[in-house]
Formats: sequence, C-alpha cells, structure tokens
Amino acid sequence: IQDFMTKADAAVRAGTGYEEYLDVDSVIDWVILHELTNNTDCAFRRSCYFTKTPGGRLQMGPAWDFDLAFGNFSKDNPQYNSWATTDGKYVGDTWFSYLLKDPAFVERFRARWNAVKEDLMRTARADIDTWSTRLAFSQASNFHRWDILGKRSGYQSWASVKLDTYEQHVQYLRDFLEKRYRWLDKTIAAL
Repeated sequence: IQDFMTKADAAVRAGTGYEEYLDVDSVIDWVILHELTNNTDCAFRRSCYFTKTPGGRLQMGPAWDFDLAFGNFSKDNPQYNSWATTDGKYVGDTWFSYLLKDPAFVERFRARWNAVKEDLMRTARADIDTWSTRLAFSQASNFHRWDILGKRSGYQSWASVKLDTYEQHVQYLRDFLEKRYRWLDKTIAAL
C-alpha cells in the first residue's frame, strides 16, 4: 500500500496517469461536499480518508469531521471566497491543487457540480428547516446544560460568537450556505 500511495502521489503531482490510482468520480464528489460546507479539516492535513479494495483504486471517504465547517472556524469566517480543500495558505498544495491544473479533471469537476448543485442546495435547505424544528427541544436542553450561546468555544468563528440564540445560529447556517454556494458556483464556472 505504501508503494501504491507513493505512485498515486507522483501521478497526481505530475497530472498524468492518476486515474490508474484514483477513483476520480469519488474524488470529485468528496471535493464538492467539502467545498460546499467549507470544511477546512478536509485539506489533506487531517481527517482526510481513503478506502481501497484489493486490486482497486483509491476512493475518497468516508467524509468525516465537520466541526470546522459551515463557517464555524475562526480563520475562515466571514470570508466565503477561498477553497477549503486547497488554498495554498493553510495547508499548501494538496492533491486537489494539482488536479485543478488538469483541464480534463476541471471539466469533469465542473460538469458534476452543475449536475448536482441544485439538488444539493434543495436538500440542504430542506434539511436545515426540518432539523432545526426537530432539534428544538434538544437544543433547549443542551444550552440549558451547557451555557455556551454567545461565548467562544474552541476554534469557533468570531462571527458566530455574537449569536446568542438558537434561531440566530440556524439563520447563520442558512446565510453561510447561500453565500458559499454563490461563491462556488461563480468560481467553478470560471475555472
């Protein structure tokens, strides 16, 4: 597996032959998920996982660790206009940095984004509405037990510290997702 990973890394960095090692469709779906959520934990520094069957190619996933996503990281909020999976500043170049240099990959990435973006947003909006209502009782108990509304916790974004009600946090999530979507849609179209 170490030899396989070394060869995969070399192919990705060279921008050629990486399809022999990567399930490119799984990479694209994984990137879309982490970019839409602006999950900075996914930038190949930590919480970045692969699976591989004997004789098979690397598949990205499972998706994991979203505590620094959705504008909840002190270094990314209130800015929504940079890549999460590669930005050159936070973690330097990643596999996604190299893949973005390949026009064939970019075209596949753009096509997949265009194919799923509306369904992703429709589902995300509906889930926020559904789950914010379903969690109404639990959130009240949670914040009664843990008095953290309006207080900074961990690497939480400074913008969200100002929010001192559950309803404000739900609206913050809605607003974040809309802004992130608009940036991604414009940026991916311009690749």
